[in-house]
Amino acid sequence: MELCDVKYGGDVVPPKMLLHKEKMKGHIAEAFAQQSTLDDEVKVILGEDGTPIKDNLSYLAFAREMGRITKRFSGAQLTGEVSIVTAKWTARGLAPATLKRITALFTQK
Repeated sequence: MELCDVKYGGDVVPPKMLLHKEKMKGHIAEAFAQQSTLDDEVKVILGEDGTPIKDNLSYLAFAREMGRITKRFSGAQLTGEVSIVTAKWTARGLAPATLKRITALFTQK
């Protein structure tokens, strides 16, 4: 136990942790800002397409899933994943044309 006290003394760890904590806060704030911007863009598309408000959460969930797969995959595998996710949400009753417009938000970047 004494080794831990010496190795992780109170004068070393807290300043490093505070520095790391500030960086994490910056990353989280940036991620929330990006998500908010994306949500707003999706809501504009939904408004233009005349989508019922009750379906907004489903379309937002689709957009978030598209965001996850575009960060994880690329190339042919991304194309396959996009078609799978689009088919899944189409089977849940969402409009394919609207899903295609939302997908364009991610594939054009």
